[in-house]
Amino acid sequence: MSSLPKPGDIIYMDTELYLSHGEDDIIGGRAEIQEVRLEGNFVWIIFKLFPDSQYNWAQLEPIQAKLKDEFGLTWAHSRPDTRPEFNE
Repeated sequence: MSSLPKPGDIIYMDTELYLSHGEDDIIGGRAEIQEVRLEGNFVWIIFKLFPDSQYNWAQLEPIQAKLKDEFGLTWAHSRPDTRPEFNE
């Protein structure tokens, strides 16, 4: 693993779409790290824009180049889907 990211760093996060809680849908892109949490062998990334979610660095790190190609300079953002059938 390369050096760990730190709070304030800008990295890429992937899109997260949910079937049962669409109000939490996130479109991927660049995002600022709020916190890096070490728990055992896991490194959790908490983004400033989405502080209630944590992302496993071991899964995010290898896809950073792919996400950069996909999203370019676009910032990650919330895109809530409030339809009742996706928020049960």
